[in-house]
Amino acid sequence: MERKNDKDDEKCTIYQGTLTHPAFGEKDVIFRRLSDTEGTLSVQGATANATIEQSGSSFSIFDGTTTLLGNLDNDGCMKGQVFQKDYDDAFGTFTFNLETSSEEEEPWDLFGKGGRMAVADLREGQVVSGKVVTINTTLGLFINVGPEKDALCRANQLSKPLSEYVAGEKIEGLRIIAINIEKNTFEVSARRLVSDVKEDDKVEGIV
Repeated sequence: MERKNDKDDEKCTIYQGTLTHPAFGEKDVIFRRLSDTEGTLSVQGATANATIEQSGSSFSIFDGTTTLLGNLDNDGCMKGQVFQKDYDDAFGTFTFNLETSSEEEEPWDLFGKGGRMAVADLREGQVVSGKVVTINTTLGLFINVGPEKDALCRANQLSKPLSEYVAGEKIEGLRIIAINIEKNTFEVSARRLVSDVKEDDKVEGIV
């Protein structure tokens, strides 16, 4: 997906995916390609400038401390390995997919001038909408609803089986049910409260 860059009004291409490491597990990543040679790499909300080198389908992304070496396929998927600055043995892998949402404005500005809002600005009970970023078969869904960190919606808080969700899917009517300021995380639920259900309403969910 191409978006306008507020800073220099150039087009950029956005990729979303995961970086996997044996020690810290799986982390959500957003790679924003600003030009042929420049971009930004965001891991769990922490963003760094990156330089890009590409020859055919092979490419490298370097953010100052870490290098991602991989290949780009015809569907816009990037896959490869993660290396330290000195190119010792690979210590992780990554997979990025080209963001496929439409050009219409989202209800949040993912890379706006003001950046994404802080988790501390949220409140429990707040209703939000978002897009599925990562599907974790153990925990549930990680959903981008606007703040600097993606929201976790656990499997038992979903309105349908986890297997029926796909990356990029929009979910509306999410309710913030827990906020941990110390850990800078928060959780949402897609299930309706008893007080929201009216007589003759059809209610679906997972028991």
